[in-house]
Amino acid sequence: MIDRRKPVPRRRCPDRRKADRRQDPREPFEAPIRFLRANEGAVEVLSGELMDVSASGIRILLDSALEQGARLLVEVRPTKGECFNLSAQVAWVEHQPDRRCLIGCELQVELTKRQFARLRALAAETSAV
Repeated sequence: MIDRRKPVPRRRCPDRRKADRRQDPREPFEAPIRFLRANEGAVEVLSGELMDVSASGIRILLDSALEQGARLLVEVRPTKGECFNLSAQVAWVEHQPDRRCLIGCELQVELTKRQFARLRALAAETSAV
């Protein structure tokens, strides 16, 4: 028996390796940050640069690599003393030619529009200094 139905084209899935999988739009930032990382019972204070932010994640540039899955408390603090804290978990690590590392982190709690606007203002203050 011959099937005479018209073939239905298959729906193509986007190539996740090429596409940006982020659900929320990125906002570029250039602000120095400091963060805390729990390391074998001790708390380690490190510094880096905040590269971009979305409601659900951040990308930071560091001099050293972090382990995927590491939990961080990220602090954006301008010179005035007010600070903005973010709780994040390392999702990926990309080694750069200059021996630094780009690190993508998923925020443990998504930012509201108000929090996102406040973080944007703090980052602008920090990068203006």
